[in-house]
Amino acid sequence: MLDIKQIRENTQSIIDRLNTRGQDFSFLNDVVKADEKRRELLQEVESLKAFRNESSKKIGMMKKNGEDTSNLMSEVSKANERISAIDKELSEIEDSIQNTLNVVPNVPRETVIVGKGEEDNKEVRKNGIIPQFDFTPKAHWEIGVNLGILDFE
Repeated sequence: MLDIKQIRENTQSIIDRLNTRGQDFSFLNDVVKADEKRRELLQEVESLKAFRNESSKKIGMMKKNGEDTSNLMSEVSKANERISAIDKELSEIEDSIQNTLNVVPNVPRETVIVGKGEEDNKEVRKNGIIPQFDFTPKAHWEIGVNLGILDFE
């Protein structure tokens, strides 16, 4: 799976390389936008959590001194509600990004020759000895059915 940071930094070059696979991968621009939104929300939620932590300390000190804490507690309550809403939105955005990235294939190397079919692709090398049979080999599904280890019916 591709790293979102890599996509964020090299969006167009990754899209161009992936498009050589014969599909349109321009939807990665939407993934980058969703990631930007996710990062903004993370900053907001972190600042709200910092405010909540600071305020909790202040409330403790104010109560110790016998001061009224209702205004500050109200603000902390609003911050908690906003944190919950942001956490839910973050979860949805992160799931969406993850689901999209799960279907994106690896980026082909620059040296890979782009071809539309088998005839456009050249054979670079063969490994090992290619077996020659004096009979017609059976496919694995035929062998499995004959051995009784596969049952397609």
